[in-house]
Amino acid sequence: MDNSTCKKAVKSFKIKLSRKLTCSVAGVPPIEKEEYLKEQKFTGCEEKTKTNRTLDFELPSHDAEFGSAESLHPDMRHMKKMLSDSNKSSIFRVDYRLDVFVKHQSKMEFGMGNVLNFPITIHSELNKLPFMSSKESTWLLA
Repeated sequence: MDNSTCKKAVKSFKIKLSRKLTCSVAGVPPIEKEEYLKEQKFTGCEEKTKTNRTLDFELPSHDAEFGSAESLHPDMRHMKKMLSDSNKSSIFRVDYRLDVFVKHQSKMEFGMGNVLNFPITIHSELNKLPFMSSKESTWLLA
């Protein structure tokens, strides 16, 4: 954090993980939903100082309340709880970014403060589906 040229201390930093889901089909306006999945607040630094700090921010491993799993096959219902990967296809797009908000100690700074946006890509670990394992050998032989 380089606050060496600023006369005001940094009150706090807030990091938010944002996801944007987009669905677009030819001839229809795109449908978009953007949401914050996780946020964490950290202490700032004094004025006219430069400090190094490592901030640990753990990405969520699942979606707590997104969609319904009742219509899925029972062996696939756990997949609904997983955090979806970044994706770009002809119909769906899933984008993530980290928003870093910097709030100075100032009477003239309103709202959440200044923001920096960092686009990120999320890839989950390979998940073995128990009911699919028995069928893999048939597919591999074909």
